[in-house]
Amino acid sequence: MPSVIVASSGTSGPRGNSVLTGTGAPSAGTGIDGDWYIDNSTPSALVIYGPKAAGAWGSGQALGAGGALLQTNNLSDLNSVPAARTNLGLGGAAVLNIGTTAGTAAAGDDSRMTNSRTPTAHAASHGSGGSDPVTPAAIGAYTNAAGTALDARVTTVENTALTKTDNLASLGNATTARTNLGLGNSATRAVGTTAGTVAAGDDARFTAADAWVFDVVSYGAVGNGKVVADAAMTASSATLTSATAAFVVGDVGKAIQVLGAGASGETLVGTISAYTSGTQVTLSATAGSTVSGACAMWATDDTTAIQAAIDAAAAYAVAHSGSATVRIPPASGQFYGIAGALKTGGSTLGNAQLTLPVYAATGRKITLSIRGTSSGAGVQHWQQTVPNTTGATLLSFGLFASAGAQTTSINAGGNPAVIGGPAQPGGYGVAPGVFSNLYVDIANLSVLTAHSKFGLTYTAIDLSGAANARLQDVAYSTTGTVPGSSYVSPGVFATGLSIGVLLPANGNNDLTIVENVTCGGGYTYGIVVPEHTDIYGLRILYCWAAFCPAGSYYSSVGAAHSIRASLISIEQCTFLIYIFGPGTGGLGPTMDLRIDTETSIPRFGCRTGGTGLAAARGRVVIAGLFTPANLTLDYPTGLHIESAQLSYPVTTKTGNYTAISFDEDILADATSGPITITLPTAVGRTRPITVKKIDASGNPVSVDGAGSETIDGQLVRQLFGQWDYATLGPSGSGWYVKAAPTATSWTDRPSEQGLLAWTYDPNMAGHVTAQSNAGVAGRITLVKIPIREQITWSSIWFGLAGVDAGATLSNCYLGVYDSAGNLKGATADISSSLMSGATAKAVALTSSFTAAPGTYYIAMLLNGTWTTNSLTFKASGAGVSVNAGLTAPNLRYSNLLTSQTSLPSTLTLSSQSTSIINTGWASQWYGVS
Repeated sequence: MPSVIVASSGTSGPRGNSVLTGTGAPSAGTGIDGDWYIDNSTPSALVIYGPKAAGAWGSGQALGAGGALLQTNNLSDLNSVPAARTNLGLGGAAVLNIGTTAGTAAAGDDSRMTNSRTPTAHAASHGSGGSDPVTPAAIGAYTNAAGTALDARVTTVENTALTKTDNLASLGNATTARTNLGLGNSATRAVGTTAGTVAAGDDARFTAADAWVFDVVSYGAVGNGKVVADAAMTASSATLTSATAAFVVGDVGKAIQVLGAGASGETLVGTISAYTSGTQVTLSATAGSTVSGACAMWATDDTTAIQAAIDAAAAYAVAHSGSATVRIPPASGQFYGIAGALKTGGSTLGNAQLTLPVYAATGRKITLSIRGTSSGAGVQHWQQTVPNTTGATLLSFGLFASAGAQTTSINAGGNPAVIGGPAQPGGYGVAPGVFSNLYVDIANLSVLTAHSKFGLTYTAIDLSGAANARLQDVAYSTTGTVPGSSYVSPGVFATGLSIGVLLPANGNNDLTIVENVTCGGGYTYGIVVPEHTDIYGLRILYCWAAFCPAGSYYSSVGAAHSIRASLISIEQCTFLIYIFGPGTGGLGPTMDLRIDTETSIPRFGCRTGGTGLAAARGRVVIAGLFTPANLTLDYPTGLHIESAQLSYPVTTKTGNYTAISFDEDILADATSGPITITLPTAVGRTRPITVKKIDASGNPVSVDGAGSETIDGQLVRQLFGQWDYATLGPSGSGWYVKAAPTATSWTDRPSEQGLLAWTYDPNMAGHVTAQSNAGVAGRITLVKIPIREQITWSSIWFGLAGVDAGATLSNCYLGVYDSAGNLKGATADISSSLMSGATAKAVALTSSFTAAPGTYYIAMLLNGTWTTNSLTFKASGAGVSVNAGLTAPNLRYSNLLTSQTSLPSTLTLSSQSTSIINTGWASQWYGVS
């Protein structure tokens, strides 16, 4: 059998490292280098030391309280989430959600576009059951009993802490942990090109951004504006409350405006200075008025960021192709806040919060586009309790405290604007035609300015110093609302000098286009429009003066060219048209406009005391709901104004009437009595007017010039016969007769024979008329005579056809009565004149009188005895038909009274009779001198 050698035990090797436990901190003699030590004095707050090195334990760290991570906290107890993401090796996409907009990661199967490994296992030969197992005793480790005790303590650590080697596998809830790390839903996706993946940053399917497009978001604009309609403030308090605002601590420092909360009901403008709760903040300014249910708007100031984008685009345009675009995407909130100060003068040579560059006219044209992504021209509904923020919206917080402050700013730098280029005080937009050689193209944008009930807000856009401009799908307005009664009194806006938009001034470079633009209101002047402007759809609401054509503006050249508009819709404005000065040589601005409106009083005005309105030329057609008779011209105008309500500008009148600018043909019916048609002023009028008498009565129609204006030198002209008419042309200071009937009215005049008037042409007096003394003596016979212009009546002419030498005559008279039956003048006894000289005779009135135009009656009274058919007078011989169609008191020939020996002071013309007329008596011819 083999030999068995029994020997003594050998020397034990050094022990392995262990995790030691105890109460209190370990002493220097406890354990060896490499050991760990757990202080379990407080089981719920264990402290771990180690590993021991160079005989020292170092400081202990609490498990789960700033040292190790508690499993149940799912990483919420990390000291630094960003650092943890970095240590995890996560990229920027890890915190992004899957999406298609800025700030998201694209899905792997994103419609816009054309890995893992298995860890290896390690076989341990020294484990239990392995080829070379190592026992605890062999390495000086704890005995089973000691290990059991230690396990109980270590289990506590294992159940409450994560270990490095665990690699987060023991997290209680990985989803919650990702949320606590701030990861987006792209963090769990692999890079790829299919659904459920994310695209790589250099994915070849992406196209690079256009180099000439400068997005304001890339320059730091956040567009986080918010608006509520339930803001409340109390006068003298800076506290603002709103149940719907959802304020956050981050709102502190943002600009804010509260409609109606300022002094006298103005808009209160300030900043949020302190956060109290989601429904309450403190402002930097105290309220001047108590408000509730008010509109409040607040936002981060994006002025600097947007200006940086404008400047970068301008620099690119100069360095490259001559054009660039500033892109303003829809805001992440509701609008972009513009709270920066006005930049007045300096290198910008203007007065704006966002300034446009200045380019020399000798260089090439630079085109700068400022564009949103969808139309901003939507019209604010009258029931909206908040302003329109359609598309990309810029909201200015600029507002003047007084009209004086506004005027000072205008004089110093030009109209204060949200967006503006160089202006008149800087030497641009002035004669002889100085402009920045810039084409400004603004599209898909909405600009809001702080509402002022007194017109003290900023201009939305001032391009008066730019050479060219186009506005397309643009809206501008103050921040008022109709339900908030912001626009009930547009006339009050005239307190200030605010202008909604100024286009390139007169003398510009022949390219100004307005296409689908909306002015929501709140301005003194809605839009100032120069020559060379084409308009295709413009709406103007709630302004003092809506459409303001500029004949001249702030030292510009005078307008010599035209303005054309396919349709301008104007509602609730005091003035439809308000002219800014006369054009070149006292003529212009020239325009061709079609206006659709809702107003009871369509009104035209002038900023220069009437010179601009008088110099204006062209055609304006007014359509819609308005009252033509209420057309009001503050001054005479050279515009041809038409009403689309009339198929042809003709009107019929049965009483006195003052013609309006729309009138061209007036049909006058004097059946009920004499009427007067007063003409519009001839000053500035461009077309004739015709007045025609359409009734068969003997009542005259008087045509009277306005004021002291005359018609062919006369203040009044008259029409007497049915169908008589006069077509009158304006001569600048009065009227002249262009056309009239040739026989009975205006052309065959008594003046051709040295007379002032007559009953009819004496050539028609081809008969004689006679009556017996029994039939005539003591009766007054009347012959109607029209006086068409004012005269001094001194004598009456008649034709004595036959003399009765044996007659005995006395108390024979001729006299004149007016249409009311009043005796105006009479002759002395003409008996002796009737006894000799069969010829035309003139007998003087005892006293001359001034006869205004109108209807008069020449009266004859004969007394005595004579032989019938011996004493005769020249007459027309008209008999039974002489008064056809006439009745008292308008009979052409008539008789009154009996047994008269003198002419009474009055006659009752309604008692006219024809008892001795039908024989032809009283159809005598008379003349006036």
